[in-house]
Amino acid sequence: MTMYNTNIMFQRVKNFREKYQQYIMPIAIVAGFLLDAITLNRIDQVFDNAVFIVHLLIVGTLVVFLFSKNTKLGEKLKVSKRENLFNTIVVFSFGALFSGFIIFYGRSGSLTSSWPFILLLAGLMLGTEIRRDYYKKIVFQISFLYLALFTYLIFFLPVVIAQVGVGVFIASGIISLVVIIFFLRLLKKIDKKHFIENISAIRKRIILIYLIFNFLYFTNIIPPVPLSIKFKSVYHNIEVVGDNLYQGTYEEAPWYNILSKRSRTIHKQETEPVFVFASVFAPARLRTSIYHSWQYYDEKEVKWVKTDRIKIPITGGRVDGFRGFSTKKNLFTGKWKVVIETERGQRLGQVRFTISSKYKNPELVIESL
Repeated sequence: MTMYNTNIMFQRVKNFREKYQQYIMPIAIVAGFLLDAITLNRIDQVFDNAVFIVHLLIVGTLVVFLFSKNTKLGEKLKVSKRENLFNTIVVFSFGALFSGFIIFYGRSGSLTSSWPFILLLAGLMLGTEIRRDYYKKIVFQISFLYLALFTYLIFFLPVVIAQVGVGVFIASGIISLVVIIFFLRLLKKIDKKHFIENISAIRKRIILIYLIFNFLYFTNIIPPVPLSIKFKSVYHNIEVVGDNLYQGTYEEAPWYNILSKRSRTIHKQETEPVFVFASVFAPARLRTSIYHSWQYYDEKEVKWVKTDRIKIPITGGRVDGFRGFSTKKNLFTGKWKVVIETERGQRLGQVRFTISSKYKNPELVIESL
């Protein structure tokens, strides 16, 4: 291909990009997110964690390069000439990180309680395209790097040590602070003058991020990663029929309900039990407990009232999640729900159903669980 033809090709690409810029950006965001949703499968897999670690290393390395712009190191690396390229790669890696975080945190928690945190991650992901100028400023780059590091450690550390809880979260925060302090010391050695000019703004943002994350965690807004709900439903009956095999009996949903084959209305006599089944994924070697919180809706008080909180020990490692169920008898008619949560009350999900006062002998279906 001649130089003339190459120039024509690049000019056509440039013209196409300028003409369809408003469409390219949202398509690229959606395509990237869908690709991550397909490729990122398990929070405890080597490949999935390698993706996050590589992007964190890319951002950290390029931030160091960009920070060295006015130094001898920067001259050797030709940062001035490659600044736009480095910034583009940084923005891309930030977008990939926040996209992956949305997938894993979104799978873990209930949106009814975790939506503010998921919305924050979504805003950061969209910001990599909508507000690229922020991601090209060194103060914001370091702040977002710390935010991404803390967000990753929250689910990476429990996978490594096979434990969850307050202590693990606090350890994640401490490790993130230690890492970013060493990173800042490296920047100070590279360009002390530039470091002094920006350290006050950087320090304030890092402290603010740390405090916000602690607030979100202790108010149960951050999802309970690395745990996640794989399946949940309500049944008339559940039986253990073999070696770790379950059978559930359910009412079929009305024909017009195309979103679920199982009915959320339970027709039963008051003395008959109701079963709630849930499959919860946890990383290999992790042992913990989840809870089924049974609640009914009080029409007079206009609020949900808790009746029981049943503990279910779980063991991690099973691809389809650890299976377990709880049951209650003598449920009166009305609206009910079972909230599946951690010991601290972080919501994994919930099962809503209605006990019907119009008793009938429903046709039941049996399925393996």
